Amino acid sequence: MTTALPLPLLSVRGLSKSFVHRNWCGRVIRHIPAVADVGFDVARGRTLGLVGESGCGKSTTGRLVLRLIEADAGDVRFDGVDIRAAAPARMRTLRRDMQLIFQDPYSSLNPRLTIGGLIEEGLIVHGVRNRGEREDRVAAVLRRVGIRPEYMGRYPNEFSGGQRQRIGIARALVLRPRLIVADEPVSALDVSVQAQVLNLLAEIQEEFGLTAVFIAHDMAVVEHVSEEIAVMYRGRIVERGRTEEVIADPLHPYTRALLDSVPSLRPRAPRRARPARDDTDGERGGGGCPFRARCDLRMPICRMVPPNTEVRPGRVVACHLHQGQAG
Repeated sequence: MTTALPLPLLSVRGLSKSFVHRNWCGRVIRHIPAVADVGFDVARGRTLGLVGESGCGKSTTGRLVLRLIEADAGDVRFDGVDIRAAAPARMRTLRRDMQLIFQDPYSSLNPRLTIGGLIEEGLIVHGVRNRGEREDRVAAVLRRVGIRPEYMGRYPNEFSGGQRQRIGIARALVLRPRLIVADEPVSALDVSVQAQVLNLLAEIQEEFGLTAVFIAHDMAVVEHVSEEIAVMYRGRIVERGRTEEVIADPLHPYTRALLDSVPSLRPRAPRRARPARDDTDGERGGGGCPFRARCDLRMPICRMVPPNTEVRPGRVVACHLHQGQAG
């Protein structure tokens, strides 16, 4: 008798979203696809790194997962619950378990509220009526992220960028969620501060058993924090797999280009690939593989959209070079 595998905490299938571009009088000119047929699973207590260059749809995917914006199509399930079909009352309850860490530690904090008020706000919204309990929880979470509780009466402008991001993390943690979507939480910070915040996130995830979707454009950062990687390009996931496998043996030409763009401390070290060309042709190119205008390995068949091919268990790539290699 076989034992059924546990369900992932987060399961996404066929997620798609387009935005409407209107002219000055409000007439629809075109629909701009932001996310197209995205799918992945995140196991409990694990981290999926969602990586790609700016504008590829990473942040939109994170907001679709949390239903901060509505998807056009697809299925999002959190602990087996269909997020897209959830009624408002049910969705309000689910939001306690799903929290977002914003990218910008400056604009994401209301300058009119003290940091204590910022963090306490979520507790008030979700029905924690006892003021003493709220203050205790705010003090505890501030202490956990490295901010002294006696500072809870201060305003965001009195803190550095790294401290503000710690406050943002505390705001997400105070509701004791099970899923965190971290939207490029260190991209606006200095390199030395990035390391501190990444280490803090790793400690907190292990301590609280959190599941995370970590969004970034820096492959080196994603390698540090994630067990699995999903590489996005122009709204589609082009490669997905365990972090060590994707880093050691990238299958998609775009993944190789991303890895090759990571700065090396050895200036004479051999480069694994030529830099990808610009996307000028890709913007005009119409259908087919979204990367074909930049790819040195393109073939005539690349005028067709490549299917997702599972070359071995857990390793998926959308590239015609790997068709017929399903394991």
